[in-house]
Amino acid sequence: MPKPRDDDMLSPRDVVRITGLSLSTIKRMFNDGRFPKPLHLSPRRFGWPAGRVKDWLRTLQDQSRSTRQ
Repeated sequence: MPKPRDDDMLSPRDVVRITGLSLSTIKRMFNDGRFPKPLHLSPRRFGWPAGRVKDWLRTLQDQSRSTRQ
């Protein structure tokens, strides 16, 4: 599957696949402020801009690298 463009909207299923985290972990993390908050697309639907998720993953990788040095 091709990588999403930064302006693509990701469904919860997409975010689970990309991050490797469970949906309950993602929800807990955005409630704690440790993961980007989703955008409400309709009353029962939400999603994340792919750019926000990619930035979050990059930050996580950078933090991981800096702690190993």
